[in-house]
Amino acid sequence: MEEQTVEALIGRCFRPELLLPLAAARALYAGLPEKSPGLAGSTTRKGAYPDEVAAVMANVRDHFRPSGFSMSPDSLTTLIELVKAAGWTRVLEFGAGVSTFALPALVPQPLRYLSIEEDAGYAASIRAGLAVGGEKYGDVDIAQLDPGTSKIKVSLVGGKTIRAVRFEKLAETVRDAFGAHPPQIVIIDGPSSRMRWGRYAALIDLLDLLPKGTVVLLDDALRHREVNILNAWSNHPRIDVRGIYCLGTGTGISILK
Repeated sequence: MEEQTVEALIGRCFRPELLLPLAAARALYAGLPEKSPGLAGSTTRKGAYPDEVAAVMANVRDHFRPSGFSMSPDSLTTLIELVKAAGWTRVLEFGAGVSTFALPALVPQPLRYLSIEEDAGYAASIRAGLAVGGEKYGDVDIAQLDPGTSKIKVSLVGGKTIRAVRFEKLAETVRDAFGAHPPQIVIIDGPSSRMRWGRYAALIDLLDLLPKGTVVLLDDALRHREVNILNAWSNHPRIDVRGIYCLGTGTGISILK
């Protein structure tokens, strides 16, 4: 999909007045301590999921139930709208959950959907929920990957440098899942904080596999750590960070160059 078309889709699905430019977020968060919730602490996750999403989740409640860590209703609804409008059929996700059930079930086009998880027990519960829906979920896989031993350096706002934990065998797993047709959108809602700065490394380790125009969505983007991740991504020549949409706890949008 051409970049201009991607721009139009994002502009149609995300309300422009909710966009916080990265420079503004960077300036705001530069003076806050790392553990500060920032603007994410002022947002609410109490809204109910739309009826169609609630119906999907009711079907799998014996295996999985949304929690405070789940994608917010506003973020999920906008994501579903974007994938529908774009007609994308290949989705890569980090951090399985509500979106893993809702997107394949509610988007009309069949999806090749891969979700990466670091927790074996959580991955098993998601697989069990997907099994309940059978063919409704189509071509959905949950890949449980362990943290690797090597790390990537990350330069944070203010000049501090840390090391991000990487997934073991990530590129190989994604290549095997999608073959010659890479994902068109990458949803980063994981790994959890147990893999320190793993959300940064997840995208960096896949750049050789992802073509120009790939859309990258970062959930929880109004949290301090995620602002730092977006800032670090923006220093890479292939990652065009467009900013943070103030939906739920934040939806960061980037497009690969």
